[in-house]
Amino acid sequence: MSESHPPPSPNLPSQPSSISSHSATMMRNIITGVITTVVGAGALYLLKFNKSGDSQEASFLIVKEATTNAWKSYVSAENVFFNNMQTYQANYSTNGFDHYREATLGEFEHFKSDLKRIQSTKNLDPSFQSMLEQRLKINDESADKYRQYLDNYNDILKNTSDVTERNKKLDAETQRFIDARKERDQLFENSIDELCKTLTDKYSGSFAKTSLVMYGQTNQTTQTTQTTNTNTNTGNNSGTDASITNNANNNSIAAASIDWRMLVGKWINGTDYLYQYQDGKMYYYFGNTDSTYGSWQLYNNQLYHYYNQYYGAGNRWVYNISNITGNSLSITLVDSPYTRYNFVRSNN
Repeated sequence: MSESHPPPSPNLPSQPSSISSHSATMMRNIITGVITTVVGAGALYLLKFNKSGDSQEASFLIVKEATTNAWKSYVSAENVFFNNMQTYQANYSTNGFDHYREATLGEFEHFKSDLKRIQSTKNLDPSFQSMLEQRLKINDESADKYRQYLDNYNDILKNTSDVTERNKKLDAETQRFIDARKERDQLFENSIDELCKTLTDKYSGSFAKTSLVMYGQTNQTTQTTQTTNTNTNTGNNSGTDASITNNANNNSIAAASIDWRMLVGKWINGTDYLYQYQDGKMYYYFGNTDSTYGSWQLYNNQLYHYYNQYYGAGNRWVYNISNITGNSLSITLVDSPYTRYNFVRSNN
């Protein structure tokens, strides 16, 4: 009887079957691992992306809120500064020069503290932060120039006994002071315009330059009450109120509701001819053949005429502007006899 091998056990697969099954299992595990890794990585990427988007949105809202609140604080600080200076201006003749000097210079320090507090606000828009830095520098510069102006003004008051000569010197010093700040004020107004546009476009909020009193409409009644023509004053304090009160708010920019460029040109009132040039020069030919030469200035929405040569040399006149269009101009003296002049533009 020949020998034979026993049949293989049904529970033990042959070697080739075992290798094939193991390979298939490994392949499934590898494929599953790859798929899991890819899906997991995709989920993590989407999670990271959404998280980043949420973070950016949250940061935007934080900056918007901080900037909006800081703008409101800035507007309040500017308006308090402006209005306080106007208050000291209105009470100047009662309280005297020394009180006025100390109080108004003190306002610069208060305003500086307010600006620094606002500047320290976290998460401010960079453009607003930059403007605040500029405003601080202007405040310091203005305080120094204003202090010098007050010293010069007081020196003229004490050392010039002749009333006419004193008024002439006070007007000249005031004009020097106005001219020294004109360019800086215009540059700062330009920066405010651009800032308001930038913040409004970015945050769709209410960032309006007109929120600042110094750029809003001037109360002409108040201005008329507070402004005095130095040429009609008499007494030891003649001319003091006129020059110094018209420049009390020296660190603020004159109200900008009237564009000074609209006043440039040749104007006719009957037989009177008024020439106001872009560089500030002024010629006035009167119907009675008299004439004067000098300069003109728009300040706080009021028109200033300075007569330097010929008729009325040394005098200054201040007018309220009640009507101005492209072709007409009405001005009224702020003091007695309160004469009104209605001009029309000449294109010749």
